[in-house]
Amino acid sequence: MNNRVCHAVSGRAAARDVTGKRVALIGTGASAAQVGPAIAGDVAHLTVFQRSRHWCPPYQRVPVPDGVRWALRHIPHYAEWFRFRTYWFTSDGLYPDSQIDPAWPQEVSASARNEAVRQYCLANLHTKLADRPDLVEKLTPDYPVFGKRIVMDVEWLNTLRRDNVTLENTPIERVTEDAILLKDGQSVPVDVIICATGFEIAKMVGNMTIIGRGGRNLGEEWGEDDPRGYLGVAVPGYPNYFLTVGPSSGPAHAAGVNLIVEAQMHCIIECLDILRARHAVAMEPTQPAADVFNADVERFMKSMVCSHPKADSY
Repeated sequence: MNNRVCHAVSGRAAARDVTGKRVALIGTGASAAQVGPAIAGDVAHLTVFQRSRHWCPPYQRVPVPDGVRWALRHIPHYAEWFRFRTYWFTSDGLYPDSQIDPAWPQEVSASARNEAVRQYCLANLHTKLADRPDLVEKLTPDYPVFGKRIVMDVEWLNTLRRDNVTLENTPIERVTEDAILLKDGQSVPVDVIICATGFEIAKMVGNMTIIGRGGRNLGEEWGEDDPRGYLGVAVPGYPNYFLTVGPSSGPAHAAGVNLIVEAQMHCIIECLDILRARHAVAMEPTQPAADVFNADVERFMKSMVCSHPKADSY
């Protein structure tokens, strides 16, 4: 395999190394959907190993009209409104689409609105792959939209239908010197492996060791997948430990992390202002306040698509 193993971060950067190569792309999430289209035209063959299926709504780049450009430059507060409008249609405005309606049949969708989004994604799948029923069958998820992070279809489905691209659903057994061996015994010759296998989301402390009051260890308290805090910005018992996109604050239903982070940064800055104004040296949330916050999160999560029996995601 010539010791070439790439972690997929930049499709264009990877493309310089894979021209004319037999490439394995492991994963079909957001990273793969960016890397695959960037390199498919350069490689000899691309085999995409799918570990889980994702809903892929269509994405279309639309030029900003001249009138809007003028308004952004000249009309007071128009830029702020335009930014919020963009955020609303790609994030919080989609929140009701990810809520469970108890009266709705809980088979492959969670509500009437959730089913409408599902049909929207299905239409994109069947339109782009009208002559590839084999790919439609391989790619159609069996869980509600937003049960996992959605993957925007920016040439992703068109890439999968290329003559030099193969979508493989059979699980991987192991990697050999010059191939990937599948559990059914099939051997796929490859020169380069690109791992688009996601990132650690549940173990929030990563490899850091964070010690709080009395020698408390945050990594030990949170364990592998149960981080808890207050508003996603602070943790009781860990003074002056501020973070962004902390426990229970990342929007799982769509985009918008940037605005979440901005709101959290405003909160953190206000905390620092209070510390300075009071000549204090430390600040942390109380345990009762954190308990109320986490109880609210757990109560709301029961009504979200992430709690659907077929959803298996962070």
